[in-house]
Amino acid sequence: MTSKSTGASRRGWCRSTGPRSAAGKDRSAQNARRHGFAAARPLEGRAGKEIEDLARKLAGDAGEPERLYYARKAAEMQMMLHCICAARINLINAHLPKQEVVGLADSGQPTGTVASGLAQGDRYQQGSPCMAGSEEVDALLQVLPELLRLERYESAALAGRRRALLQLARCRYQSAQRVAQCQSS
Repeated sequence: MTSKSTGASRRGWCRSTGPRSAAGKDRSAQNARRHGFAAARPLEGRAGKEIEDLARKLAGDAGEPERLYYARKAAEMQMMLHCICAARINLINAHLPKQEVVGLADSGQPTGTVASGLAQGDRYQQGSPCMAGSEEVDALLQVLPELLRLERYESAALAGRRRALLQLARCRYQSAQRVAQCQSS
């Protein structure tokens, strides 16, 4: 890297110090509150029973604290992925234009409801999803930057779940080895 490009890089870095106006600072201070995924414990108080139930199923019969710890971490990350998926769906549905959706009820009778985006019923009759109108395309283009921001949290949750499941598998393997050694002795 040359001194010329280093100097240009430093000058650019000095200019990017964040918002300077009071309104800009207030807006950026609320960034983490938009959906809560950046919080230290985003699922605290929410879905605690589901996390604990899933963790108990993942940990299995053994009451080892280490296995339960990694099972809880995996369950938390799974619940986080579920919340991110729900946030993505809500974001898309909020921006798609309202339209009449003709669907079939469980009884097989046609139903007509005003829905946001695509039908949420089991079966629906509409034009091909590939033939979206310009309003839908514009709405999706408008929401795309926010969807890309959610991608960061999703990839972190996927990596956390993967690490926790690997550690849980390692704990199960070590437990099985200990049991085998005790039985062979």
